[in-house]
Amino acid sequence: MVGTVHDKLLSFGLALEGTTVGQACTKVGEAAERSFEGAASAGRRAYDTMTGKGSAQFGTARSVRVDHLEWGKGIQKQGMPFEDFVGTRLPQGSRLPANFKTFDYYDRATKRAISVKTMNTNTTAKLENPQQIYSTLKGNML
Repeated sequence: MVGTVHDKLLSFGLALEGTTVGQACTKVGEAAERSFEGAASAGRRAYDTMTGKGSAQFGTARSVRVDHLEWGKGIQKQGMPFEDFVGTRLPQGSRLPANFKTFDYYDRATKRAISVKTMNTNTTAKLENPQQIYSTLKGNML
């Protein structure tokens, strides 16, 4: 996992001005690995909770309105409006170039690389088989 993460982050490290590529890749690679482990664990807890095998306490739920987000209409109608919304909550200049591989934003102050994802959990398939939510989360993290 770590080798793959570091390989994918090489182009990301090159985009960081004034930072040694190796240091940037190492820091972001370690953060990505921790994020993967945390997301996989959270996905498993969510699945266990939905199937009655456990209980999980998550952060505060908030209702967020994102104008023009249309589920099932592809990345331009679903993912991009949410990606734009996330960008309004980050420092100016955090967005990486369009179609940047792996990540959408890099916050220099916190040294966090962010990849924005959307998932419609209200589909028939996911309602009938909640394991698909966990599988999708896991697939997005690899």
